[in-house]
Amino acid sequence: PDAFTGYAIDPRGLVQVSAEGALSVVAELRPAGVRPAVSLDGTRVAALSPNRREVWEYELPAEGDGVRRYSGGSLSRPSWDREGGFWVVDKGRGLLLVVDGEVAEVDVSGLPEGLTDADILDAQAARDGTRIALLVRRGSRIEPMVARIERTADIVRVSAPRRVDSQLTESLDLAWADSSTLAVLGSSGSSSLEVWRFGVGTASVRRVGAPDGAVTLAAGPGRSPLVGTDAELYRASGAGWTLLGEAVDPAYPG
Repeated sequence: PDAFTGYAIDPRGLVQVSAEGALSVVAELRPAGVRPAVSLDGTRVAALSPNRREVWEYELPAEGDGVRRYSGGSLSRPSWDREGGFWVVDKGRGLLLVVDGEVAEVDVSGLPEGLTDADILDAQAARDGTRIALLVRRGSRIEPMVARIERTADIVRVSAPRRVDSQLTESLDLAWADSSTLAVLGSSGSSSLEVWRFGVGTASVRRVGAPDGAVTLAAGPGRSPLVGTDAELYRASGAGWTLLGEAVDPAYPG
């Protein structure tokens, strides 16, 4: 839908990215939040505290302070699925699912030999709630994997993670571009950072160079990828990138 637009964080709070690239304030998050994730219906946002140790949930439009949903160690960016819950990784502990304020640990079965849930660094659920993309530390590499989400009655499991690509040696961030395409901000060997687009379950690979200093990535169906540095927001434009403003932590709903 036309309402499926990008978001980011700037000094004013949560901002929306228009089709023309303008940044307009959506909400002043209280307390302040970073690495936001906006629900698919646009009514809620989950975001981390600036120290990345807490995850808060806010209503949109914001009408008061957010609610702290979880406090842990070092947290990854949350992501929502169509079931109405959001996923987050407590690095060194594992994968968590938050639904209606209730936090559940979700076991990941079938990781490669020698790896455990403590090696998972990030997780982004597909918007349809059937798969989840993981960033997993494996020796000196950080690799993207895709796994199944299995729901049985009140039990949710993640199983059968499979490596997406064998070329990447470092991956900083990832996002679902659409139901069959995973976008990864990463590099191969000593090459520069690029945005890689993998066809999940196929051999399709496309890549384009990333802006200098890129650290975060957002992607969505039919929308241009967004990349954030530590201080600026860029949108893909052809084979290059257009600077949109002084904002960070881009996200599309999901």
